[in-house]
Amino acid sequence: MTVDACPHCGVSLLGDPIPEESRQWYSGTHWRKEIGIEVMGVYDGVLYWQCKDCGGTWHRFPEGHWLRPRAEPYIHGPTP
Repeated sequence: MTVDACPHCGVSLLGDPIPEESRQWYSGTHWRKEIGIEVMGVYDGVLYWQCKDCGGTWHRFPEGHWLRPRAEPYIHGPTP
């Protein structure tokens, strides 16, 4: 699930605008600042998101999605 602000520290996750001539290859209009975390052996792709500012993590998948429980052990609050 995509959010525009970190659920932990509130920093904006919207980066600079994607140039008009390149938008056809990307979804959205701005670059994103969150870090997609892949856990090898758990899921081949982004399993959860991490804030580059505070280190907090949050789910990529909504409640009820079969991958959400697999991400649960990795979800934590901001780094102290």
